[in-house]
Amino acid sequence: MSNRNIFVVGLDEVNRQRLAHLRGAEHYRFHGVIEPAEVNDTDIFPIEDMLARAETQLKAFGEPIDAIVGYMDFPVSTMLPLLCERLGTPSTSLESLLKCEHKYWSRLVQKEVIADYIPRFTAFDPFDSQALAHIGGSGAVFPLLRQTHQVVRLTAGLSYRKPRRFRPRRRAFV
Repeated sequence: MSNRNIFVVGLDEVNRQRLAHLRGAEHYRFHGVIEPAEVNDTDIFPIEDMLARAETQLKAFGEPIDAIVGYMDFPVSTMLPLLCERLGTPSTSLESLLKCEHKYWSRLVQKEVIADYIPRFTAFDPFDSQALAHIGGSGAVFPLLRQTHQVVRLTAGLSYRKPRRFRPRRRAFV
C-alpha cells in the first residue's frame, strides 16, 4: 500500500507530532497547507486569498491528494468544504457544516427531526442591549452560572422569577 497524502490546513509542529503517533501513521504523509499563524490567533481572515493560495499549492503538488483536513474551528472548518470541492476530494457540504456549527441553524434542523426533545430557542443579536429581554420574551430558558443546580427563567424587562431546581433532562440552551 502506498502512502496516502493528507493535507492539513494550518498544520503546526505540535499537531504534526501528534499525527505521527496515530495508529497506522506510517501509511500517511501529512503536509501543511496555509500557515498556522494565518488561521490561528488573528482577527483578519482573507478567506478567498487563503483558498486561492491553498488551491495553487495543492494543484502544484504533483501526486494524488487523498484528503484535506483541519483541526481548528473557523476559518479552517469553513474553508475545508470549499477547498475540497475545488479539488474533488471527499468532504461534507458547506451547508451541512454551517448547519452544525451555527447554534440557531442547528436547532432549526434538530427541531425538524426531533421536535419533542428540543428546548425553546430563539435567535438574538449579541450586540443588542435588549438581547436578554428578547430571549426572556421568547420563553427560552437561559442558564446562568450563579448557582450550579439552578436556572433562572428570564422574562421581558430583564426581570426574573425565583430560580427553580435544575433538571438535567430538561436542560435548555439558547
